[in-house]
This record gives sequence, structure tokens and C-alpha cells, in this order.
Amino acid sequence: MICHHDCIILMKYYQFKFFKMKHVILIFTLFFAGHCLEAQDPDTTKRINRVGLSVGLVSSQMIYLNDIASELGPELDPTGALIMPSLGFYAETGGGEYFTSTVGLFYESKGYTGEGDVRLKLDYIQFPVLLRVRLPIVGPVAFKAGAGGYISYAFNGVLIDSEGDTNRDIISFPKNDVEENKFIRAYDIGLLFGGAFEVELGGRLLEISYDYQVGLSDVTNKTILVTGDGLNVTSEEVEFSLRNRSSVISLKYAIIK
Repeated sequence: MICHHDCIILMKYYQFKFFKMKHVILIFTLFFAGHCLEAQDPDTTKRINRVGLSVGLVSSQMIYLNDIASELGPELDPTGALIMPSLGFYAETGGGEYFTSTVGLFYESKGYTGEGDVRLKLDYIQFPVLLRVRLPIVGPVAFKAGAGGYISYAFNGVLIDSEGDTNRDIISFPKNDVEENKFIRAYDIGLLFGGAFEVELGGRLLEISYDYQVGLSDVTNKTILVTGDGLNVTSEEVEFSLRNRSSVISLKYAIIK
């Protein structure tokens, strides 16, 4: 027999699943909309098809949607940005020279720093989809601006607490394993916005870009068992919501164009 408490848990679980699915549908809708825009470009003789490498730096931070950092201790109180690398591949296509769609596969680290030596670092495999308007400026230079979304999977994580102790067992997948202090969810979904300058020099196509990423899903489990000193297990449950915010500056080089 299913009790009232079990029904509430099931309802929250399926609400979360439905929330994630809505964002997945949104991302892929944007991707296919970009191809529709490309099809409307009358100058189909200037098709864009590129594959390239990308290297850059990520400045990441996390924000609370509720003001409870003081209840969770310094380990869960983000006060500074974490600077980490971004590496990956991208593929860009366009039916003409004015509209492009880009997909990629990237390694990115995100997280935050806190008081003292506190640091949370999460290693993600990230799949972005980006739709952009491309505006030729002069000669080989063009400006791009657009928006899109991303889905990412955290395959590794580490938390360094205020005493310098390291905890590498913090990611829970697929369930909320709060009893073992695995308070980080493996998946993240978000939006990204950005611009870029593209230039062709001596037959080599380079791009310098800036993207701002806004996480839409909670990086953390909805509840965590804490004490006033941080992540020691007690019977106390605290609800909180922590989400990613990142700025990425990158240099892209087209190896196939």
C-alpha cells in the first residue's frame, strides 16, 4: 500500500523529470529552427560547413535561489569564481552566410571558491547547440551573435573543505543519495548567449568568442543532511537550490572548412 508520503515523493520525481524534458525539447527545437532560417537565405551558394578545435577559459560561479548559505557552512557558500580550462570540438553549418547553427562536444570544469581554501570543482562533458546570426563587417572579418542551450554530464567532482580535507565522492546518479553526502546531481541543463569575431588569415579561419552560460537545473539535490559545520551527516534536512553561472572566452580554429 502506497502512503501519502510516498505519493508526494513520486510526484516530485516526475515533476523533475518533466522539467528536464521540457528543456531538452527547447534546445533541440532551437537547433532545428536554425536550419529553417538557413533554408530561407536566398544566397545558397555561400554555404558554411566547418569542423574545428576550441580552447578557452571558464570563469564559473554558483548562485543560490534561496538565501540559506549561512545555514550550510563555508563548504557550501560560494564567494568567488573558479577559473578552469575549456577544450573541445565544434561543427558549424549554414545554408547561407548569414545564419549558422553550431553543435559541440566539450570538456569544461565549473564550480566555485569559498572562504579560506574551500573549492568545489565539477568536471563536465558538455553538448551545446547554438544558433547565430553572421554579419560580414569588412574583408575577411565577420561578427556573430546568438543563443542556444546545453546539456552536460558531471563525470567527476571534488570538494575541498575549510580544513583542507578532500571529498571526491560527491556526485549522485541516478538517485538522491543524501545519506552518503552525494549532494551533486550528474546532469545540468542550461541556456547560453554570446558573440564572436571571425577572421580568415592566410587561408586559416580563426574565431574569438565569448559565451555566458545560465544553468536552469539544480546542480544540487533538493535536500541535504547537514550540521552547522558543513557536510557531516545528521538527521537535519535543509532544502536549497544551487545553479551554475559561467563565462567562457575561447579561441576556435577550423580544421575543415
